[in-house]
Amino acid sequence: ARRLTRIDKDDKLSTYFENIQSGGLGFDPKGRMIANDNTPGKQGIYVVRPKGAETTLVDRKTQGFMGANDLVVDKKGGVYFTQPEQANVGYILPDGKGMKIVAENVTRPNGITLSPDEKILYVNDSRGEYLLAYDVQADGSVTNRRNFAKYDQINTSAAGGDVGPGLRYSVTSCADGLAVDNEGRVYNAGCTGIQVYSPQGRHL
Repeated sequence: ARRLTRIDKDDKLSTYFENIQSGGLGFDPKGRMIANDNTPGKQGIYVVRPKGAETTLVDRKTQGFMGANDLVVDKKGGVYFTQPEQANVGYILPDGKGMKIVAENVTRPNGITLSPDEKILYVNDSRGEYLLAYDVQADGSVTNRRNFAKYDQINTSAAGGDVGPGLRYSVTSCADGLAVDNEGRVYNAGCTGIQVYSPQGRHL
């Protein structure tokens, strides 16, 4: 529908923002809403609220950016985002001046989030068998890639399908949106519902 919907504390729905095709939202330390927009002809990541503060963080003119799927904003104001077709994860610097690729060779990165202390970056792989974790460094880069948890919804009958950077996929996990709670539990939205993992990667 190309709009953002607001749900208030009484479950009342209203249109918050129109003419945007977004799959990733976040708020920076200044309270500004940051969103990706994949509307044809306007692919990028933008500050969209409050009114008057709108600005472009990255778009198709930015080297390394081809189109974001999901994002998460850190406490410094930096933005991690997934690029499924490029099989990588990007990071927009906190000053908003430029970006860098921080993780590569993720079959099809999708949902993304940070641990409550922001020491760990989690990345869902919708065409892989594992939810991935990385250690976050002071400059926003990530190290120590590891398999955090194995999905329990692997489907090998869906081989092929989407075509990534020169790849045909062998499995699908449907792994999509990610979130964490205050206790560090990780929530993964997948084909068969919401899967929850402990901070140690154990299924709950």
